[in-house]
Amino acid sequence: MAQRYTSRYDFLSNHTIKIAVVIILLAFVLVTLIWKPFIGLLLIIFCSLGILAYTVRVSPNKCPSCHRDGRELETKEYIRQIQDEVPSILYQDHYRCKYCKHRWEGELYTQDDAE
Repeated sequence: MAQRYTSRYDFLSNHTIKIAVVIILLAFVLVTLIWKPFIGLLLIIFCSLGILAYTVRVSPNKCPSCHRDGRELETKEYIRQIQDEVPSILYQDHYRCKYCKHRWEGELYTQDDAE
């Protein structure tokens, strides 16, 4: 079940890509620091905040409330849908954080997406 999330966010777990992005940003920032120090300092701050916000937002196992890695599957909901006279079943997982007890809903998906 968690496989469909990890395949979607596989690029985040690849440390080589993370390191490459950091090296490119550092090279850009160093060139900017030599050229215009004030702009370079602002770039360092905004790039750091942007990377931090992106990783917190995109990580699938993190709680949207406390941002800790505490996602647990609480229930799985089956939703019947009729679209153009073709019945289909959609699934939606409901999660709960084991640390702060926050509850949230996952994305809707079909049986094909789960496999």
